[in-house]
Amino acid sequence: MDLKKIALIIFVTIMLGFGISALFASYVSPQNSTYVSGHFRSLRKDVAKGDVSYALYLTESNDDYRISAEWAHCFLAESFGDAVQPGQPVQLYLRRSMPFVVPMVADLSSGGVNYLGMDCVNDTIEEDRYKMPLMMLGISIFAIVLYTLRKKPKGAKK
Repeated sequence: MDLKKIALIIFVTIMLGFGISALFASYVSPQNSTYVSGHFRSLRKDVAKGDVSYALYLTESNDDYRISAEWAHCFLAESFGDAVQPGQPVQLYLRRSMPFVVPMVADLSSGGVNYLGMDCVNDTIEEDRYKMPLMMLGISIFAIVLYTLRKKPKGAKK
């Protein structure tokens, strides 16, 4: 088996694995999340390839608590920035995830106001449950078709 065929098999397997993992992703709830409370230190906005994500820092820890680009539309960042001052108490729930994957903030509140809600995050998970497998399957089929079309006929000279 040639190296290109092995690379294609690995690529397709990874794409289908991502699609299947999205299909079986669990919803976020307080029961399957990690609760963290502390005092707000700072919020950093990150932009990578047009996707906006956030990193939240607490005074009690040097960890950054990530709000993923996937859920950034659920986060009321402007309201949070206007209302929550450094030193103010915040409560958050982190979605437990696989090993070696950074846990993401799935719920964020301060002073009784919710700035990132589990309902919106769960709606996004529900949408991804159907979109992601189809996208990964489409990418896999596209890669297989490209590989097949680019393959030289057996009798062709190099």
